[in-house]
Amino acid sequence: MDNKDSEFLKRIQATFRIEALEHLKSFSRGLIELEKTQTKEILAGIIETMFREVHSLKGAARSVGQKEIELVCQPLESLFAAMKKKEITLTPATFDLFYKTIDLLSKIVSTDGSEQAPTAKQNLKVLLQQLKQIVPVTKNDDFREVHAQQQAIIPVESLPFV
Repeated sequence: MDNKDSEFLKRIQATFRIEALEHLKSFSRGLIELEKTQTKEILAGIIETMFREVHSLKGAARSVGQKEIELVCQPLESLFAAMKKKEITLTPATFDLFYKTIDLLSKIVSTDGSEQAPTAKQNLKVLLQQLKQIVPVTKNDDFREVHAQQQAIIPVESLPFV
């Protein structure tokens, strides 16, 4: 790769980091609102906004080759899709898991995957398992099959930031 390409990739990554942090801030604000809101109509709007934030982050991560962020966003997106369909409800444990997810994603984004602690790989693996455990399985939901295929292609152990 020549110097021009290298500089271009650095600019794209910097732009991605800014955009990703904005999505995560919006997602965090949404979680706070979800915890406070009791009106069904308002809840539906917040859930839709959060779904879109996660979907946009997943797409942005995919476009710049941030596989670890994409892997985390996939089950998170599935969870919000399930919430939109009223297939799952929020519990204190779910909120805790969402906040852990934001923390991990923020660390990945802010360090660009280059300075992760030795436990980062295990933290990612555990977080993915926890997210997948609460994703409902329905006849029309092939998430687990697709995710298993992704895992076969990109095992967590081979991710660059861990």
